[in-house]
Amino acid sequence: MSSIADELEIYIITYNREKELSETLNSLLHSPVKDCFITVLDNNSQDNTSMVCGEYEQKFTKFNYIKNNRNLGPSGNILKAMEMASKKWMWILGDDDTYNWDAWPEIEAAMAEDYD
Repeated sequence: MSSIADELEIYIITYNREKELSETLNSLLHSPVKDCFITVLDNNSQDNTSMVCGEYEQKFTKFNYIKNNRNLGPSGNILKAMEMASKKWMWILGDDDTYNWDAWPEIEAAMAEDYD
């Protein structure tokens, strides 16, 4: 039987929002998706985003940080995530999203049932 981490990958789109990104990553670190592969797609931030990602790379078991050589814009970065996706399910997040995991069992059940 496969686990959620085998079937779900998470992409976080970011640009110059190190504080918000750190809060989002911290939330994911303490969540049911903490063992999923997480990729941060950085739209060429000029702040400390790369440093924040370096810190969280040590905390997650599967973490990838990619800094674009130029700003693709939010839509371009989302398209990049869609092109990179390789698992059955993908979740694209913003760098300032907040989460309530109370309904997660319902989401996981829907994924297990292959709900579209």
